[in-house]
Amino acid sequence: MLNNSLMQMKNKDLPLRLLLWGDLLDQISLKTFWGYGYDSYESLNPLFQSATVREIRSAGLAYAHNQYVPLIGHGHSDFLESLSEFGWVGHSLFTLPVSLLVIRNFLYSKSPLTRLVSMGCICFGFYCCLDFPTRTPVCLMTFSLLVGLSSKYAILTQSR
Repeated sequence: MLNNSLMQMKNKDLPLRLLLWGDLLDQISLKTFWGYGYDSYESLNPLFQSATVREIRSAGLAYAHNQYVPLIGHGHSDFLESLSEFGWVGHSLFTLPVSLLVIRNFLYSKSPLTRLVSMGCICFGFYCCLDFPTRTPVCLMTFSLLVGLSSKYAILTQSR
């Protein structure tokens, strides 16, 4: 991720992920409240894809062994892609309770272990803004396990 972005900036181009985020923001602006529906990004992306992104994606065809349709499967930001698919309503219903739980565990726990695990969950949340780790089952399961462990350990240390 970082190497590709740095190489694109070295060539005086914006990183592709920033261009994709711009396209996603245009997409979100049309259906901000409810969104387009689960897993709709890949099918809707061609409608909102800017000319610059199309040009970059089709440049890869020159060196391809097989012809393919240069579609983009993910928006390279779970946060923005979730807003696009579920809107503010659905996104808030899914992420707000977990976010508040993790932040509460981090701020009010007396246990350094709970705070450390909660900080890992917060870092994962920031990482979701920059990439799409929740599309990998192992990352999502690890995050879920850490949220559960920090919550349970916060309750156990609170009762002492």
